[in-house]
Amino acid sequence: MRRRRDGMRISVVQNAVGRFDGEGGLEEIWGYLYDDSERSEAEDDLKRSEATLRAFVDAIPESALLVERDGTILAANEVIGQRMGIPVGDLIGKHIEEVFPPDVADSRKEQFVAVVATGEPTLFEDVRGCRNIANHIYPIFDPQGRVARMAFLGIDITHRKEIEHSLREANRKLTLLGRITRHDILNQITGMYGIISLIQDDLPENAKLKKYFAYLGNAAKTIHRHIDFTEDFFHMGEKPPAWQNMRKVIERASDHAHLHGMQFTVDTGEVAVFADPMLEKVFFNLFDNSVEHGERVSEIAVSFCDDGGWGVLVVEDDGIGIGDDAKEAVFHQSFGRNSGYGLFLVKEILDLTGITIRETGREGQGAQFEIRIPPGKWRAGDAAASA
Repeated sequence: MRRRRDGMRISVVQNAVGRFDGEGGLEEIWGYLYDDSERSEAEDDLKRSEATLRAFVDAIPESALLVERDGTILAANEVIGQRMGIPVGDLIGKHIEEVFPPDVADSRKEQFVAVVATGEPTLFEDVRGCRNIANHIYPIFDPQGRVARMAFLGIDITHRKEIEHSLREANRKLTLLGRITRHDILNQITGMYGIISLIQDDLPENAKLKKYFAYLGNAAKTIHRHIDFTEDFFHMGEKPPAWQNMRKVIERASDHAHLHGMQFTVDTGEVAVFADPMLEKVFFNLFDNSVEHGERVSEIAVSFCDDGGWGVLVVEDDGIGIGDDAKEAVFHQSFGRNSGYGLFLVKEILDLTGITIRETGREGQGAQFEIRIPPGKWRAGDAAASA
């Protein structure tokens, strides 16, 4: 290091060559100096970058590797060294076949080849010993756009898997308990129906007694509806969402609803929606709502349109409609006549996948339910026809 006239310290390189006479005596010296600051600063920057990268990699609490496309290890963090029982320094420069067990090395090579071929990141899980590992491989491209290297991250998900197993077991037991309980209650209700019917047949002509037993019969029916609702509600979210062809779903729902004598039209085209498997129940309850509460419904229609990337399904009838003060309340639990669970269940099923519903009809002209499906959760055309 030297100091310039302005006081700034700079890095210099100096060299000198001597010229000697025939007897070996030094006659003169040739030398030179040049400013090496830029190269020196570049080296310092490189060292700082390497130290920063090393600190960043070691801060990752899971196994991390940087490998060449042929599987040679370029960098590794302390976690993977500890898990493998190999000092990090001994991993660098080795091929994965030299440090991983044969079955693990073969699996990694297959995944590396796939990432190099496709240029796409990949995720896969495997079991090593008693640990579940989620493996992520990300491609790193050279200036020509080819995969030159790959970053590998192995996340220990054993604890998560244990929690998932515990939750599945708890859910299985709750489901079993719920089914047994519902079955027993429905058996008792069936017995109540029979006893009430027998008593009513033998009752004297006493209007007050007949009225009381009519109340008992209606109470039993209400309990039955509540039990049916718990069965439906219990199944919500039980299975993962799936793509479903709307025309097929709507037709199945209409077959189960009591639409006899009504004009029923479906104008959705080939549209598929990513929703809970209970989507058919949504339309059954909407149709049932028209039948039960529309009073004078003679026509039900279902249509679909694209609204700026949002899919919009409309279910409408020509009944008495819903007043402005009840448009939101109809989706609340226990609203209106009977149990009120139908539309409450509809909203809960749709909420599972971010689909919304609102009532947009006019009182006196019919109910109209608008179902809005977010972009990416519906598709049309040939892709929908196969759903």
